[in-house]
Amino acid sequence: MTQGAMRIARPWNLELDYTKEMMASLLLRDESRFPRKVLLIGLGAASLTKFLYRNQPRPTSPW
Repeated sequence: MTQGAMRIARPWNLELDYTKEMMASLLLRDESRFPRKVLLIGLGAASLTKFLYRNQPRPTSPW
């Protein structure tokens, strides 16, 4: 079983079905309810880490 994968041309995308399914619950949240903190145990190919870093809503500055 392949546990991690990344395409060099698209390193931020999720390539494996199980990683896409793990992030599917984020589709049901609006931007204001996006998790502020995430705990990932085990890095593997870091596909979830890269995906969350790239796709998290950026906090708006109060200034």
